[in-house]
Amino acid sequence: MWSVTHAPGLHSDMDPKLGLITAPLMVIGMIMRSQGPASKFRRAGAISPSTAIRSSAVGIERRFMLESDLRRGLLVERAGRFYVDPKQWRRRTRRKLAIVAGLIIISIPLAIVLMRMSE
Repeated sequence: MWSVTHAPGLHSDMDPKLGLITAPLMVIGMIMRSQGPASKFRRAGAISPSTAIRSSAVGIERRFMLESDLRRGLLVERAGRFYVDPKQWRRRTRRKLAIVAGLIIISIPLAIVLMRMSE
């Protein structure tokens, strides 16, 4: 095992091969946890026109923070109130899962190849 200096006075005895496995897992975790304004509305139960709420109810005071989700159809506005479109939410979730699956499919063989190359 070798030691890597990350900053003056800091050393790590961690096997560098471990980074080949943990780095992709961290990226996958960040993708799955990434949340936008729509997540706040969904947690608040705003999932239909009858349950729509004002953005201030979820702590969003400025409309520009909603623009991206509105353009994608993830959020729907009705008379100054907003709700999450369940169909678009499912589509977004499927897209995230597809990205994660792709990263896993690519990263495992890549990690194996890189580990073998460093032996």
